[in-house]
Amino acid sequence: MEKTNHLMAPASLASHHVVPAALLDDGTLQSIYEMNEAFLALVVHRYQQSPEDPPFGLRASLATQLGLLDGVAIRAVATCPYTLFDMAFDDISPWRQTAPASLTPLLSESERGFARMVAFFAWHLTRRDLMTAALALGMTPATHRAWRGLPLSAVDSSADRAAPRLMARWGYHHTFWHGLLAPSLRAHASSVPDTHLLGLQLLAADGLRPFKKQKELRV
Repeated sequence: MEKTNHLMAPASLASHHVVPAALLDDGTLQSIYEMNEAFLALVVHRYQQSPEDPPFGLRASLATQLGLLDGVAIRAVATCPYTLFDMAFDDISPWRQTAPASLTPLLSESERGFARMVAFFAWHLTRRDLMTAALALGMTPATHRAWRGLPLSAVDSSADRAAPRLMARWGYHHTFWHGLLAPSLRAHASSVPDTHLLGLQLLAADGLRPFKKQKELRV
């Protein structure tokens, strides 16, 4: 089937309308775009290899839509002001130096390399404030503290532990991913920031979940 190519708004429209420039500078945003594009390529590759399994937790119907897009359209989808993937950034266990090693038999070398690249980016991002890490990666306060105590020499081994948990962010959320992937929306630039805003709302909800659990435990 012929691949679809639809252009979206420039990065300045797709991102800075919903992300304050003071929080994410242009260099950080560009890194996020590139990692998103690399992750979407991994999703397509895994789905082509094993179409019966949801790639990285993304619904098969959405993975099919993604596979129909060409490189230009995928790059447009990737131009999102936060990561379209998660790698246990809401869980401190993989990022503790004392955490046991884990085997990653189902990961390809490219997937393992991607996980290490993400971890290296996260390590640098956590040298900044919590808000930046939370907005870009969905990192919780507890995970941020764990990362702050992680030496650079331990980043690769920590990434190997977390790599099996590499997942599409909100892969279950049809409305969000459909808003990014649907060819009809690619022709309407104004719809893309709306979808990005939905993602920010989902990030906020994810960030509040640990506090809700703590409150329930005290009741």
